Amino acid sequence: MTSPEFLEIFLSVSLQATIYVVICHALARWTACDRTRSHIWTSCQIGLLGLAGLACTLPHLRIMHGKELSAPQEILASVTQQIHWGRILFGVWLAGFIVSLMRVVNAGIQMLLFLRQLQPLNPDQLPLSKCPDGAISPRQVKFFITDKLAGPFCWQFQQPVVVFPRQFLELNTTQLEFILKHEMAHLQADHPLHLFVQQIVYCIYWFHPVVFWSGRRTNLAREMMCDAAAARNRQEIAEYLQVLLKVVEARPSQQHGKLALGLLMRSDLSALGQRARRLTERARRSHSKATVRTWLQCCPILLIGVITTLWLPVNALSSPRSNWSACPAWTADLLHDLGFNARDYEVYDGRLQIFDDDFQSTKP
Repeated sequence: MTSPEFLEIFLSVSLQATIYVVICHALARWTACDRTRSHIWTSCQIGLLGLAGLACTLPHLRIMHGKELSAPQEILASVTQQIHWGRILFGVWLAGFIVSLMRVVNAGIQMLLFLRQLQPLNPDQLPLSKCPDGAISPRQVKFFITDKLAGPFCWQFQQPVVVFPRQFLELNTTQLEFILKHEMAHLQADHPLHLFVQQIVYCIYWFHPVVFWSGRRTNLAREMMCDAAAARNRQEIAEYLQVLLKVVEARPSQQHGKLALGLLMRSDLSALGQRARRLTERARRSHSKATVRTWLQCCPILLIGVITTLWLPVNALSSPRSNWSACPAWTADLLHDLGFNARDYEVYDGRLQIFDDDFQSTKP
């Protein structure tokens, strides 16, 4: 990948990500179903990953062409600037990506070390029979107890794990049921895996504030979905709000890592008020049930094909004679090895002869 190509990819994908998040936000506001809203925001994170992947591996459609520079000196000056700034931008992005990735790896290692220090919890002390059946049985989950944290959380690497603070075992059976249902809802929906994908998206878009905002919305939608799974009617919602209050009163003094999910969202206590308001709204209309809109859940994935066509024509070396860009070198090499033809060069343009002319003029 050349520096002008990276510059074009960086600017175009940044624009695509912004528009994509805005559209997903509009779709999420269109539904009253917590499960549909959570699925939309999860698909948004996967879509952001897909936008970056498609931009680096496949040719893109050129709806717009850049300003045509007729003078060879103008083209040469533009290309020189793009090479300079493209190298600087790539170096800055790569440094941020490596630092962000190292933080994610470190968080995973710290979590594994933390879990090894915990005391196993006897499942007979928990009301597992009250948990709904699903893809993951409560009997398949490892339970631990700790004195170092004030809030319960779940995590999954090879085997699903739920960690309880010791003081929470003093809660009554009903309150323990709510906590278990909430954590099991995270595990049943594969939220630990979704959270890992979200962290990879953060690493790629570490510079993009809109992407981090979408991550906070994704976290909130994820928690609201699990709240809805834990408390279904008006009486349960009232009791569940008391459980949330107990978690807040415990005042967690230590975070349990960016790769873990819990009843209380990590480092975002302000979201608790939104969750409480959402639960109150559900209690008022407990007689009605929001419909899961499958077609709405599919929209973020289908949008990727449309959003990826939004490409800023900033590469001075791109040829206006073709409506498709050249195939990236690594993808073209793979296709050539498999026996498929792939154009990995720009369509010939007489303007590009300036490089030959410039080379000839420098010969003695």
